[in-house]
Amino acid sequence: MSVDFSGTLTSPTEVVDPERTWRSYLDALVDSGQLSAVVADLRLRALLAGEGRSWTACVDHGESYSIARILHEAHVPVAEAAMESFREAFSQHMLLTPSAREALEDLQRAGVAVVLLSNSLWPRDWFVRALTEQGVIGSFDAIVVSSETPYCKPNPAVFAIAMAELKANANETVHIGDRAFEDVKGGLSAGMRVIHFGEHRIDSDQGGRLRGMNNWAELPESLTNWPANEL
Repeated sequence: MSVDFSGTLTSPTEVVDPERTWRSYLDALVDSGQLSAVVADLRLRALLAGEGRSWTACVDHGESYSIARILHEAHVPVAEAAMESFREAFSQHMLLTPSAREALEDLQRAGVAVVLLSNSLWPRDWFVRALTEQGVIGSFDAIVVSSETPYCKPNPAVFAIAMAELKANANETVHIGDRAFEDVKGGLSAGMRVIHFGEHRIDSDQGGRLRGMNNWAELPESLTNWPANEL
């Protein structure tokens, strides 16, 4: 099984403010004397534009981006203390919901292999750190983050990387995610079965390969009588 992160394992109501998070990075550089306040204001616009390009690249070309790439293109130095400030600005968005935690524990007890598959600018070690701090790192057999591959969802190539981590094929893998474009389109294009998570899910069954659930408590029912050979 592969599982999306933001909005699927975390609260769907949390909205990331890119100006606030990039400002936290730049403020750390100003405090350390690496940038002046005036230059930081100019670089903020460049960073926001870079983040916009990153999502365009993903949507139009299935191409991934990373924080480091955006910083490079905006001519902003990479600094450890600033990266930590940036990570802390995101920390509230990396908290798993209680129902997701419970479902992951159930999957672990049942012996189901799970790979986390996330479109993100964040580095993989941020996910490892957040999941470790929350005591759920053991629920994941692998973690695949688009920023550390050439691809992002819905590109089938990143789903193939996730399945390779599980040593599984598409016929035996279910992907769970909340986004119709990245998760549903991408998972189906990769040949997987897909569970569309959330209240605004797609209802079409796509030839028996697509199901939906409103919350994690519905996972057992969503998986019932859904054998791999149904594809």
